[in-house]
Amino acid sequence: MLNILIVDDSMIIRRNIRKIFEEVGDKIVAEAKNGIEACSQYKNTLPDLVTMDITMPDMDGITAVKKIIEEYPNAKIVMITSHGQENMVIDAVKAGAKGYILKPLSKDKILESVESIFGVKRKDIEEVKKEEPIKTKKKDKLDFFRIENRSGIFIVRVKTAYKSIDKEIMLEIEEYIENLFIIKPLNIVFNFEGILEMSNGAMNTMFGLIKKLNKLEVTAKLYIPSVELKDALKLSYQNNHKSAKLKLVNSIN
Repeated sequence: MLNILIVDDSMIIRRNIRKIFEEVGDKIVAEAKNGIEACSQYKNTLPDLVTMDITMPDMDGITAVKKIIEEYPNAKIVMITSHGQENMVIDAVKAGAKGYILKPLSKDKILESVESIFGVKRKDIEEVKKEEPIKTKKKDKLDFFRIENRSGIFIVRVKTAYKSIDKEIMLEIEEYIENLFIIKPLNIVFNFEGILEMSNGAMNTMFGLIKKLNKLEVTAKLYIPSVELKDALKLSYQNNHKSAKLKLVNSIN
């Protein structure tokens, strides 16, 4: 059983979400109609999961996510969003949301999202809860990348003062990109400008992500100005990842 906090300014949406969760035995510990109430109710109830609307009066969902994650960095928040809100979804994910559900809502969409957030099938969620004690210390998290939506094309700009990418950075990028998989058509360009090298672990993780995109019929585009990095990528491709479909581009325009 999950303890759920539902945040939405629409009473009808809150009622529909409540019905879905209660049908599978979950408990709605609180409801909120804006971000201010969401922050307060989170502290009061410490729920296992929050469903968070993006656009609300007084305080929007993205601001609420930032405030909750700042104090409770392992909070599990899923955004409820509509078509045309892709930029705001990216901001919410960057702020710490674990995923999003696209309206119109359905039982299958919601339950599938819950399993994705916990990383296990429904029957195993209780075990995951036991292994994840609530943390209240602020994350020490560096901003290694940003995502920009340019007329439906998502530009992933990787940036680090060390001019290199390790596996940990690439795994973080992968986590956020996977939250975009529901967007169709999905167009992604990875911008590695300023990056001179990539570890083998990061390279393998990146090709793994590209193959996941391929399964969605997406060909990832890569902008790599560094000749050395481009040569290393080609070598890794030839030796281990020939099944990946990717395209090297000369610019991101």
